[in-house]
Amino acid sequence: MIEIFTSRLILCSFNSKDITKQYLSWLNNRDLMQFSNQRFTNHTNMTALKYLKSFEDTSNLFIAIKEKNNNRMIGTMTAYISKFHSTADLGILIGDKNFQSSGYGQEAWKALIDYLFYKKDIRKITAGCMELNRSMLALMKKSGMKMEAAKKDQEKYKDNYVNLVFFCKFVDEHIKG
Repeated sequence: MIEIFTSRLILCSFNSKDITKQYLSWLNNRDLMQFSNQRFTNHTNMTALKYLKSFEDTSNLFIAIKEKNNNRMIGTMTAYISKFHSTADLGILIGDKNFQSSGYGQEAWKALIDYLFYKKDIRKITAGCMELNRSMLALMKKSGMKMEAAKKDQEKYKDNYVNLVFFCKFVDEHIKG
C-alpha cells in the first residue's frame, strides 16, 4: 500500500474501486491515448481488472493520482520495479482534462521519483515515449532526466514511423540537483 502526499495531490495504490466509467473513458479516448500502445485496446471493466491483477504479488506499483481537496482521481502512474537491478520504469496519465497542462503531472512525477529514490532504494529511474509526445518529453526533461537512447523508426503513428526515446535519472544526480 502506497500513500504519497504533495501540496495538491495524493498518490495511492490503485484499486478496483478506481475502475470507473470516467477511468475507462480515459483509456478509450483515442486522442488522450494517441501515443500509448493502449490505443489499440478497447478497455472494459474486465480488461482493467486484469491489468490491475497483473500488479499483485509483484514489486511494481499501479498508482491513482487524486486531487487532495476532494479525493477525485485525475490520473494514474505506473512504476515497473526491478529489485535486483534497483531500477524503476515510470509511466503517467493525467486523464482528467481539467488537470492537464497545469503542473499536476510534474508534481506527481517528482513525488514518485523522490519516493522511489529515498524510500525504495532505487538507483536509476527510466521512462520513454514516442518522440512526438511533447508533453511527456517536457515532463522528463523538467524532472532532470537525460536522454539515454533512441530506437529509430520504432513505431508507426498515423502512417509514419517515429522514434521511441528513452530517458533516465540516477539517484546521485537527483540528490545533487
